[in-house]
Amino acid sequence: MASVSDIKKAIKRLPDSKRRALSRWLIEQENDAWDRQMEQDAASGKLQFLLDEVEVARKQGKLKKFP
Repeated sequence: MASVSDIKKAIKRLPDSKRRALSRWLIEQENDAWDRQMEQDAASGKLQFLLDEVEVARKQGKLKKFP
C-alpha cells in the first residue's frame, strides 16, 4: 500500500479534471461514512435526546411549519 505522502504526490500530478473527479469521490465516501455513523447512532439510541427535545418543543407549540 502506498504511503499518504506518495498518494499526495500522485494527486498533485493529476490533471485538473481527474483531481476534481477524485475530490468528488472522496466527498461521497465521507458522506456515506457520515450517513452510516448517523444510522448507527440512531439505532443505538445515541440521538434519542434530539427526539426528546423536539417532542418537548412540539408540546410547547414552538415548532414552525417546514415549507
